[in-house]
Amino acid sequence: MRRHRASIAQPAPRRKRWLRPFVLAFAALLTVLLLAALLAWQWLGRDDSLAYVLQRASQSLPAGQQLQAEGVRGSLRRGGHIDRLRWQSGTLSVDAHDIDIGWSLTPLLQKPCAWASSKRPAWSSRLWRSPRPRHRHRRLCSN
Repeated sequence: MRRHRASIAQPAPRRKRWLRPFVLAFAALLTVLLLAALLAWQWLGRDDSLAYVLQRASQSLPAGQQLQAEGVRGSLRRGGHIDRLRWQSGTLSVDAHDIDIGWSLTPLLQKPCAWASSKRPAWSSRLWRSPRPRHRHRRLCSN
């Protein structure tokens, strides 16, 4: 009598099972990055994002410097308007009035990037420098 081998289902060959966790981790990372990018894009379009960034910038300036913004409207993504922006350090001050902010992604993606101009200046500034201090610094080291 001839022996027939029972047809036993053989397991599928181990085809790169070690690759599956890496692919899943990469897909999860891409999903998280996409979600973060979408949330950032949404936040950049909020009407208070421009004011928030200016406020945070003024808080992070070094000691002795100030940034003041008045009449801030708009968002970072769609653009906005600042009635008055003033930066001041110990001896220098920059005042800007009637600032319109806007940008477009298309020119940034092209190689030649140029600033757009308008008929009226977008802002004007006045620089002034306070007089030099009257005392002279003494030498701390002698030769």
